[in-house]
Amino acid sequence: MSKEDSVPDAAGHAALHVLLVEDDELVAFSLAALLRRQGHRVDVTHSGAAALAAAAACRPHVALVDLGLPDMDGCELAERFRGLPALREITLVALTGWSDDESRRLAEAAGFSCHLVKPVDFEALNGVLRSIAGSFQPIC
Repeated sequence: MSKEDSVPDAAGHAALHVLLVEDDELVAFSLAALLRRQGHRVDVTHSGAAALAAAAACRPHVALVDLGLPDMDGCELAERFRGLPALREITLVALTGWSDDESRRLAEAAGFSCHLVKPVDFEALNGVLRSIAGSFQPIC
């Protein structure tokens, strides 16, 4: 997961490698398709355990994580990511139906950089991803 791993999208922004962790398969399929149309590489998992394995194998730039997963909550997953040296630098974005202040506080304490509420405003998500991509230099 380095600057050299990113490539420019059609608008010249660095395309990211995104791990989408979402247990609702329809939401995951739809969001992954939208992200791919933006030029991002997207891997999808539906549980925390699968996300840990996928992240360790592919080391994405960013993980979009549903906080309400079937096997562990997203905050526990974030803490597990941070406990593994190879995954400490992944940018974590909470993507959840939980919009209350306590959920936001717990997500921030677990290491999430951002908390977006579903149904997600795709322009807001794109803004977050552009901000993340801005820290990477596109390669030719």
